[in-house]
Amino acid sequence: MDLIFGKDYKGYAEQVRLAKMLNACVKRVNEFTKVSKNKVYEADLLLYIVEVAIPFDEELFGTCFTQFDTKVAVIVKRLINVVTKKLGEDYKVDYEKPINHYLDILHRRAWHNNTVHKLPKAI
Repeated sequence: MDLIFGKDYKGYAEQVRLAKMLNACVKRVNEFTKVSKNKVYEADLLLYIVEVAIPFDEELFGTCFTQFDTKVAVIVKRLINVVTKKLGEDYKVDYEKPINHYLDILHRRAWHNNTVHKLPKAI
């Protein structure tokens, strides 16, 4: 994953480049889950991607480049589905705090985005 984060992506704005990076990351996670079938590893990878994407700058959210907002929201939604539906309650406790933190950031900064608007406020 770290090689994907370090690669240069084409795009006019930082949000467009980050959205392309997130697409590449999700593609690799999909390839991994086909081989592994381990939902804990999938959740860890998705959380890692979100942790790398969001700390750049919260100001990147809520701009006219909604592709980035949507991509992060889709990844968080997938992470929520894996944690709440595929893993046991024990794992939910481990992932609850970071997921709720990212949901808070998304709802605060990108509230106008339909994908973000459909996400729960917390799990």
